[in-house]
Amino acid sequence: MLLVAGCGRDKDSEIPEGWNTKAEVQQQLAEERQKVSMPLGWRWQDKVEGADRDIYESGAAQAIVLDEATCAWSITWLKSAEKNDERGQKRAATELETLRELPAYQNNDSSYRDLVEDAQSKSELGDTSALRRYVDNNCETYK
Repeated sequence: MLLVAGCGRDKDSEIPEGWNTKAEVQQQLAEERQKVSMPLGWRWQDKVEGADRDIYESGAAQAIVLDEATCAWSITWLKSAEKNDERGQKRAATELETLRELPAYQNNDSSYRDLVEDAQSKSELGDTSALRRYVDNNCETYK
């Protein structure tokens, strides 16, 4: 599970170093999303949650993109498995593997990485229960 921190601030207060405005994160999202593919028919979320005055830690855009893409490809894998679509499962597995190379994934704590990698490994062996739990617990907005 990814946690993206956002904090409110007074209208006229300065933004501390290492933090971004909501508008900056929205712009960074557009740039980060160019680096990651989504399954056919999937759309990126329209906006960053929170008030316009909120500030976000540096790297928030990368974390949001990782979260969205991980959910989209995990759900695609599960739907492909339900239809016995081996080609769809293989594509989802490949894309999820690619996401592991992103800085947001690498910078996440080891318990998250272990959870994701375990769910994907078991799914490759035909047991999608761990991946389904991941989706159920982390991807409600994407279903």
